[in-house]
Amino acid sequence: PFDPHILSKVGVQIVPEIEPYELMKIRLLNGSHSALSYIAYLCGYRDVASAIEDPALQTFIRNFYMEEITATLQPVPGINLQQYKNTLIERFSNRNIADTILRLASDGSKKIPNAILQALIETIRNNTPHNALVFSLSGWARFLAGIDESGTVIPVDDPNGPDLSTAAQKAREFPDIFLKKIGINGLNEKEMIDLSELFRNYLDQLHRQGIRNTLSQFIKENT
Repeated sequence: PFDPHILSKVGVQIVPEIEPYELMKIRLLNGSHSALSYIAYLCGYRDVASAIEDPALQTFIRNFYMEEITATLQPVPGINLQQYKNTLIERFSNRNIADTILRLASDGSKKIPNAILQALIETIRNNTPHNALVFSLSGWARFLAGIDESGTVIPVDDPNGPDLSTAAQKAREFPDIFLKKIGINGLNEKEMIDLSELFRNYLDQLHRQGIRNTLSQFIKENT
């Protein structure tokens, strides 16, 4: 028989509204997966546990990306968000899950609008930090360009892959076109100009300096 008291003993919550919990999961879990996957692949990782054990990648995801996302969330009843974020890092580190970077990187055009883009728009409108969110998008664009730093073809698995890859290859010259193509809309002219310039700068650094140097520079500049 259904007994909420018994269920609560194993962590089940019965709540009147699911939206805060759903938004938390989509933006912190799914969004972190996407944010991690592209830069981790460019760093040479192919499994999630190895990637998140990399100090620079873990610092980026936990200390920057997740913190910027948290500013877009309302309090979630019964959830300690700091503890939840730490639990996610532990989950990503679990080798028994055996998750792959390419699985997380697939279908970005379906995942990223809900998991990252809406949160980014909110941070811009609310004037809260969003450098890590923009850096994540630049990592996606660098991945979509289709050739890694060693000259090897990147396997882009996305229903909009060819169209996005074409835009990504031109994104340093036309950042606003790429950003609008992936679903950025509703910003005023100044907000769009500022976003395009920040995105273009990160993407240009990734192409010129490589992922390791660019990531290290990001962490240093934003610490």
